[in-house]
Amino acid sequence: MGASVRLVLAVVIAAGICACGHSESDSSAPPKNPAAGRWQAEISNPSGQRQQCVMEIGDMGQIAYSDSCPMPLTSQQATITTVPNGTYAPNLYVTGKDSGTFMIMGGGISGMVGAFRVEGKHMTTRTAPGADIEWTRTSSETPMRSAAASRVLPGQIQWPMNDVPAIADRATAYVRTKWQPDAFLTSIQMELTTGITNAQSPDGGVLVQFNFYSPGQQQTLTFMPNSPTSELIPGSSADPRDERALPASFMDLPDAVAKLRAKGLRAKRIKTAHLENYGRGSYVAGGIGVFGSEWVIDSAFDEEGAVLAELPDQNVASLADSNEDVEGDQSQKQSLIHVEIAGLRNNRGNAYCWLFQSADGFPSNSAGDVESTASTISNRHSSCDFESPQPGNYAIVVFHDEDGSHVLELNPNGTPREGVGVSNNPNLASGMPSYGAAKFPYRTGTLNLTINVRYPSGP
Repeated sequence: MGASVRLVLAVVIAAGICACGHSESDSSAPPKNPAAGRWQAEISNPSGQRQQCVMEIGDMGQIAYSDSCPMPLTSQQATITTVPNGTYAPNLYVTGKDSGTFMIMGGGISGMVGAFRVEGKHMTTRTAPGADIEWTRTSSETPMRSAAASRVLPGQIQWPMNDVPAIADRATAYVRTKWQPDAFLTSIQMELTTGITNAQSPDGGVLVQFNFYSPGQQQTLTFMPNSPTSELIPGSSADPRDERALPASFMDLPDAVAKLRAKGLRAKRIKTAHLENYGRGSYVAGGIGVFGSEWVIDSAFDEEGAVLAELPDQNVASLADSNEDVEGDQSQKQSLIHVEIAGLRNNRGNAYCWLFQSADGFPSNSAGDVESTASTISNRHSSCDFESPQPGNYAIVVFHDEDGSHVLELNPNGTPREGVGVSNNPNLASGMPSYGAAKFPYRTGTLNLTINVRYPSGP
């Protein structure tokens, strides 16, 4: 919105407040806003279900909606300006029947206009033709918040905040009931700040935000529990290819911080923590490659680190400009996956290595389209290298091609007919493992792996 438009709106709002005011300055003057008070109504949500909604309008036009209201009104806080004519919504105003029109500015409903009619303890609002809402004046003792909302995020927390996975579960359940049932969590942002906060810690105020995506609506939403402004803030349209869900369980924040301290993080105070499911080839400030669900953490000394949050713990953590990065030689900085092949029973043939980036074709490489290397065997030992891999998840299959067939030979039941090894060295007694069992993360630099070859029993 341009500065000139803001100026015009400010003038209009000021005129509206004046138009609805009264010349008396004594304390017995009636409320300046004719709609002031607490009101209650049943309103249909996007699914057509009726929900109880509480709305409170202050004398000076402050407006707040309870968290029981359907979207987009849920927990909104803003300013309402009224005029005793059709200025704000001339197409909705009914001359001789309505008390005036209104405009709401601020929060996620900024720019909403409509007509209203006040008759004693009853008020009708209209924001679209035929969409009248009937409100009844109610006691100011009516709760504005439900117990469900207050249980999502504690008002007092530790910092760095603990129990984040459980809080994320409660946030997801709450958003699915208030917004869209298919919503999933895409990221969590936490910041130690002196500005707007929704939780308090011994180190100061903390702003906690949960970001969601609805594939059915292709829309985003930000949830800030206990926010002094608006809790549920509708976002914009988003491409489904860019929205990745966080896992149902992930590493807690204090555990991630502990891993960075083991890497050399010096500052005692953490400034920000961000959890996101990053796409392939993503990098954060400091040049750290990230992929999958990772905590990205900034300290008071402007140190930045990343920790893989996927469970079970895979012990992957990086700290930008850490001593171990600075002191390493150039070979430590190149992008490389190096595999030592152990357990070969003779020097015949070659050792083959296949690098899988997904479950497609795993483990037989039937299409022949995965990256492959072949190495000679000396003293029953061999190795293979995959150069310049992008950050991501991979799985490796190694097999001893004694007969020169160049293919992995399997029995009809899926068990190997020749010596085979798989990354993570899972048990092969009952057949070849799944891609998930062999999958490992790669970030940057040189990753050294050892894969043990196992041969089928019998001749």
